[in-house]
Amino acid sequence: MNNKGQTLVAFLLLLPFLFLVIAFLLDFGFLSIQKRRITNAAHDALIYASKNKNSDTLEEEVTNLLNKNIDGINTLQTIKEKEYFEIRFTIELKGLFKGILKKRYNYTIEKRMKYR
Repeated sequence: MNNKGQTLVAFLLLLPFLFLVIAFLLDFGFLSIQKRRITNAAHDALIYASKNKNSDTLEEEVTNLLNKNIDGINTLQTIKEKEYFEIRFTIELKGLFKGILKKRYNYTIEKRMKYR
């Protein structure tokens, strides 16, 4: 008894599902990398703010630093207090397969750091 034809048909029927799973895994990995890059840029901006707390234009400098390192920030708020500096912003993350999945994710960052 020869089952080669049945195996080939079963494989061809499962192939689109396999490609879809791989696409979702790649998309999830790409979004994770974007989130990590954005979080690191926000942390770097807070470290900059912490080291330059006496600057008169600190909020403007941090805003420029964030806009330079992160593309597509929707809303951005910087708060300079006596003991800490706070950043709040929202960015829209786009998946790797924009045309196929058409999924967009809003990612909000709220970080605060005490001055050193």
